[in-house]
Amino acid sequence: DEHSLVFFKKEEFELLNSDTFWLSETPSKPSIGWDAALNRIVTWVKLKEKENNKILFFFNAHFDHKGEQARLMSTKLIREKIKEIAGKNKYILAGDFNFEPGSEPYKSIIKKNEKLPELIDAAGIVTSKLNERKGTFTGFENVKNPIGPIDYIFVSPDITVKSFEVVDTLYNGRLPSDHFP
Repeated sequence: DEHSLVFFKKEEFELLNSDTFWLSETPSKPSIGWDAALNRIVTWVKLKEKENNKILFFFNAHFDHKGEQARLMSTKLIREKIKEIAGKNKYILAGDFNFEPGSEPYKSIIKKNEKLPELIDAAGIVTSKLNERKGTFTGFENVKNPIGPIDYIFVSPDITVKSFEVVDTLYNGRLPSDHFP
């Protein structure tokens, strides 16, 4: 069924722990949440940087594409789970969120709240943009005018984002996915 992979460079990081939770009212077991069409998940890893022994958590999410309530409730759940899992460590949250900037779920995920971890949209704080933010969903067809963005990278406030780019490269004339990374 649903899975969200996390790749990392083994020469730079050591995997300390990993798990998956479901974006639903019962996150500890496979389930469909709220008004979602499908079960959706977040896979996370706890990594140790080999160079300095610092801890980094990485969360890879896939939000529902139909359920508006599911997307909004998923933003709240994911922030609670980041607090529970990552604590005061650095964290990155990336994935297919199926919402656009300005939407209620987007506002909810970046809203400042003393009790929940802060999530900052990496595209907005880069020191160098390689290209302007643009749409990310192509459906394998809409290469010239993609929808969105609906894919994001959010970071904890203690992470510096040096560059940001939506990669719209074709490989042998084909797209590697229905989303631009």
